[in-house]
Amino acid sequence: MSKNALMPFTIRVCGVETMALTNSAQQFFIFGHETGSTSGMADSTRYNTLAESTFAAYFNHQPSGDPCIVNSYSLYSSILPMTAWDVTDSRIQITGSLGSYTIKLDKTVPTNGLTFFLKAQTMGLVSIEKQIQYSICPRTGGARIESPGNQIFYSVNLGASGTAANANFAPWTLQDIYTGCGAFWKYTIEGTAANL
Repeated sequence: MSKNALMPFTIRVCGVETMALTNSAQQFFIFGHETGSTSGMADSTRYNTLAESTFAAYFNHQPSGDPCIVNSYSLYSSILPMTAWDVTDSRIQITGSLGSYTIKLDKTVPTNGLTFFLKAQTMGLVSIEKQIQYSICPRTGGARIESPGNQIFYSVNLGASGTAANANFAPWTLQDIYTGCGAFWKYTIEGTAANL
């Protein structure tokens, strides 16, 4: 007497999976310039680090649960034509392997709107690229700001309250020199207590 044991196999040939961007808009980052010697600078200070869990969300792999998953990420300086990122340019680095990839952006180098592309590729060699741009704003010279005049004069009646006590002024103008570095933060007032 003989018995046969059967085990079913499912064969999946990779290459028919699809990749898309969850958002087609360019991803933009902006950081302040870190100064000082890099020799003793902690990585957490010198670099802004993007974890794989962050940038993996830029890509949509279908069908859901498909075994032909994304199995590599790589950097490119251009996609027309496809040009790999120059690894000697340390402003941007990608390190690690699947599950632990990180992208490191060096904040010690003032950078004006540098664009690069992150390529995600599946086991079936289906790939798509996400465009990313970032700026490292220098401590000075990253933006131009102009006041509406050399002096702002406004008189308020003694005892005025509410909106009657407001000293309105025209907004100051901001212009990027480094992309994104002319973003408005806040107005402040400086002077002596007697004048304020």
